[in-house]
Amino acid sequence: MKKFLMTLAALLCCVMTTAVFTACGDEDTPTTYRYQVALDKRSSQYVDQVLYNATEEKEVLDALNQAIKYDGTVYTHYSEKQDDLMKAACEAVKKEYADKVPNSIYMKFDLYRIDSETGQSEMAEIIGSYELGQALTKPYVTYSIVTNHDEAYKALKTKQASLDTKVYEATFNTLKTLVGLHTVVTDTLSSGAISTKYYDQHSVFEDHFKDMFGNLYLDSENGSNTIISYCDSVADSHANDTLTVEAVVAIQKTNFLTNECADVWRKTFQSNYHK
Repeated sequence: MKKFLMTLAALLCCVMTTAVFTACGDEDTPTTYRYQVALDKRSSQYVDQVLYNATEEKEVLDALNQAIKYDGTVYTHYSEKQDDLMKAACEAVKKEYADKVPNSIYMKFDLYRIDSETGQSEMAEIIGSYELGQALTKPYVTYSIVTNHDEAYKALKTKQASLDTKVYEATFNTLKTLVGLHTVVTDTLSSGAISTKYYDQHSVFEDHFKDMFGNLYLDSENGSNTIISYCDSVADSHANDTLTVEAVVAIQKTNFLTNECADVWRKTFQSNYHK
């Protein structure tokens, strides 16, 4: 299941529906649940563009959301999870439209359960996916990078006291090169407001592949070999950089339709420093 934070433009303090009432200022505010269906916009890249029909796509999306009692503006908040009920409602709509959507058109919709608690960021989870029409048979993938960023810097921090300053700094720079540096700094201003700043320094891998991440690509041996060749070259060029902890870097591909994930390239850079 995919989980991620949803940032809303505004959080309502008081919510009253037929299902549950959340009072303002209640210190024991319970978590409530709401549901929404969204189109996976990447699915439009899986169809014959000449036959692509945005109007028909919207009709199905609206039908799915109406089935789960979301009209595009007002949510129903539930005090208990309604996953089975919402999945059944979506399956019914899928069945209704199964013969109406031609096989030359492909649509993929995701059902989200959104956990909400006053004053907290909302957590959204995909609990179901519904496909209509027929996707093109070409296997498409998205690429992403995975590293042991947090673990590596934590390990270096633990070793800092026992390392010569130059060795520590050299390792720190090597980690920045291999896994990047991504930190969040929170400060309290004189006004009492909280200031959050994000610092990102891309690794050599992130910098090279950043334009690829999140986009759809036809899965091919040639594409994988190009990635492997570049990564091997970078790894070789940094093989002798000072490193007192392990650094792990992997470039992964995820099949768009099945969500199956696999490494295209992975390497563990071992510590090469010995007192």
